[in-house]
Amino acid sequence: MSIRSISAIIAVAALFAPGAGGARLDASSDIHNLVVELEQRHPNPYHAVSRDDFHREADDLARRAPGLSRSEQIVGVMRLLAMLGERDGHTGVHPLSPVEGQRLSAYPLRLYRFPEGLHVVRAEDPTLVGAKVTAIGGVPSDEVEARVRPLITRDNDWTVLDRLPYFVVTAEVLDGLGIAPTFAFDLPRGGHRELTFEPISVQEHIQRFGGWWQATTRPGRQPLYLRLRNIRYGLTKIDRGRALYVAYNATTDPGLVPRKLVRMSRNRRVRRVIIDVRLNGGGNNTTYWGLIQALRHPRINRPNRLRVLIGRRTFSAAGNFAADVDRRTRARFVGEPTGGAPSQWGDSTPIALPSLGITAFTAVEYVGEETDTRVTTHPDIPVATPAADFFAGRDPVLAAALR
Repeated sequence: MSIRSISAIIAVAALFAPGAGGARLDASSDIHNLVVELEQRHPNPYHAVSRDDFHREADDLARRAPGLSRSEQIVGVMRLLAMLGERDGHTGVHPLSPVEGQRLSAYPLRLYRFPEGLHVVRAEDPTLVGAKVTAIGGVPSDEVEARVRPLITRDNDWTVLDRLPYFVVTAEVLDGLGIAPTFAFDLPRGGHRELTFEPISVQEHIQRFGGWWQATTRPGRQPLYLRLRNIRYGLTKIDRGRALYVAYNATTDPGLVPRKLVRMSRNRRVRRVIIDVRLNGGGNNTTYWGLIQALRHPRINRPNRLRVLIGRRTFSAAGNFAADVDRRTRARFVGEPTGGAPSQWGDSTPIALPSLGITAFTAVEYVGEETDTRVTTHPDIPVATPAADFFAGRDPVLAAALR
């Protein structure tokens, strides 16, 4: 998501009805208004679903809304917007967004989806950190994921993988799906534990565990890319001076970084140039051309020298950047597929649903090349980060790029 989108989420002030009872009375008009606003603001909402099918689902949800609980209404809206399909991850209901007046709640856990499944990365009880979620409300975790995935708007499956943990801990999502908030864990040092949590407000959840747009970390010493997570740009030597590493965490003006990168690449000891956009959630895609020009320099633009680290958090303008580097350089990409499509319906503006106490967002422009309909940029060297590596502070993606 772009910085402008995040700013819109943080700044928007929506007026919400005070009680859930009112939500049941007015939800139908909220749903109809959502469709009207979507059609007025989104450049092409029906790029992946027909207008007739979308209206049929919206009308059905509005008709049933008075008989649904508030949580079921919210889940219905999420499911409706997810029908818009791929390359539309800026649109949707983002449940852990710090919207003023947002009347959503979440359970006091921060999760991450590793190849082995959902694990706890932050919790008030430190003994839970590293635990694997095996079931929620008696429903196996794989089945929980299967029920939640159709609610998540996306550019691609990797966007869903990134957002899945935040939907899973949202109280209204679990309630709307009929899943009780009893979490079953396999503990990292052996043993099994079941806990039923009380939800806290989204605002309090963000204060305790960080926002969804912030990098997922673990207690203790972090690997390099997480130590540098709070800077927009950073350039340093690694691997005993044999590699130049650029932490590119926000798509914004790179300042002198491209010029320094070219100058430092002249050192004969340098055999790798690594650009890390795994934590880059977007920004302004008109700002990265100076960096791309630097990457096209003959001292850098070599297949055995230039590496780009990508992942599920590489989104919005960073997805555009990855695609442009792929088109214009000989870089090899390492990591996971990007969560952002090379071209997508981007930026966003809020649509208040006051009777439901939530805010939806819609994309407001098409960003990228019209002819590029790929949903992701794939790595040349696929590397996942297993849970064991993450909790041990290891970075297998960077290790693979250095080989």
